[in-house]
Amino acid sequence: MNTKPFVSVVMSVYNGELFLKEAIDSILSQTYKKFEFIIIDDGSTDGSLNIINEYSDERIKILVNPKNEGLIFSLNKGIELATGDAICFLDSDDYISKGCIEEMTSLMEKYNADVSIIQMKYIREDENEESQSEGKLIKVLDSQDAIEESLYQRNFTCCAPAKLYKRSVIGEVRFPVGRISEDLATCHLFLDNADWIVYSDYYGYYYRQHATSIMHIFNPRRLDALKWARSIERFCAEKYPQICVAAYCRTFNVAVHLLLDLPDQGKVHDKYIHEIWNEVKRTRLKTLFNRKARIREKIAIILSFGGEKLLKMVWNSKVAIRKD
Repeated sequence: MNTKPFVSVVMSVYNGELFLKEAIDSILSQTYKKFEFIIIDDGSTDGSLNIINEYSDERIKILVNPKNEGLIFSLNKGIELATGDAICFLDSDDYISKGCIEEMTSLMEKYNADVSIIQMKYIREDENEESQSEGKLIKVLDSQDAIEESLYQRNFTCCAPAKLYKRSVIGEVRFPVGRISEDLATCHLFLDNADWIVYSDYYGYYYRQHATSIMHIFNPRRLDALKWARSIERFCAEKYPQICVAAYCRTFNVAVHLLLDLPDQGKVHDKYIHEIWNEVKRTRLKTLFNRKARIREKIAIILSFGGEKLLKMVWNSKVAIRKD
């Protein structure tokens, strides 16, 4: 990109009135001015659409789904509507720093990258902060190294936000409709389409964690994450065999987190424990002897040899390193 790229920011909203204004304001207050803001209201039944309609900024494009179609449908629709040279995503309960888009576009231009990635800061539901960071650590990676980094969850993860993608990188790739853990299904494909990816430890994206989130309570739909993790194993085996061990490590991580949230007993436990526990056992030795795996995974592996109950008891009591 020889000139400043025009950026499309895509956000889907469903009954998000509590934090929605903060999310919208964080985009409209950006120091970077060349952007459009595509907001898809996904059939909200609260005051979300009223909040959106309060804004008269010409950079905002509003699409209203007559009924709730789901996050993935809406994000894919946003991609189709985007006219920018580059695309980024914002969850409706998160927000970004004023210089976030400026930082991501500058990184993309300076390092001739197809994807720029910044650091994501996790905050509690009731928190609101914005700490400035200059981004002292810079990494320029090819596709294989970036996919490996995301699988080990070192500096960044397989999530769509906190990244700016050239339009060509997204291409025809779309999030899988009707599923969850959509980031895990697609992020490696975006990175695979890129020649160069640049990462900075600049904190610019604030991810709000909710105690009642579907990602913190066991739901059978979360088994989609295991499906995507296994698909990444196959993808790496075919295209990047050198990093297959990183894919096994990611599958182990996914299985452990599902296990930790699974009820200790009852019908739900009995129905899903075998699939989850088999994935723990299948991938734990490959991860244990992987020098690049994080300490927290290795602690979980050692505990797993004592059985499901020991792993859950110790990990959930926070004797082990905190969960992601």
